[in-house]
Order: sequence, then C-alpha cells, then structure tokens
Amino acid sequence: MDASSPPPSQTLTPANDGPPISEKGHAALITLARLIGRQIAREEFARRMAAANAENDDTPA
Repeated sequence: MDASSPPPSQTLTPANDGPPISEKGHAALITLARLIGRQIAREEFARRMAAANAENDDTPA
C-alpha cells in the first residue's frame, strides 16, 4: 500500500476480538497445547535418536 492510496472504507476487526473464553475453555486449551507440545518433542527426540543411530551404524564392523 503506497502513500497515495486512500484509507480503506471499512474498519478491520481483529481476529481475537471476541468474547473471552471461560476458565474451563482456557484450561482445555492449555491442556491441548501441552499435549501437542509433548507430541512434537517425542517426534523430534525419535528423529534425533534415529539420526544418531544411523551415524553409528555406518562404521564397518
């Protein structure tokens, strides 16, 4: 958007401009985020372990 263009004719509403969530909803959201984070950590750990084991398996016996 350059300086010569006029401002938009309608105002933009933020995506998070809704009613606040309940305590129960917030607790569920935090639990879900924690579970997703743990799953990502497990997958990353497994990927790194597989890479480390592949490096060790490359040496001739």
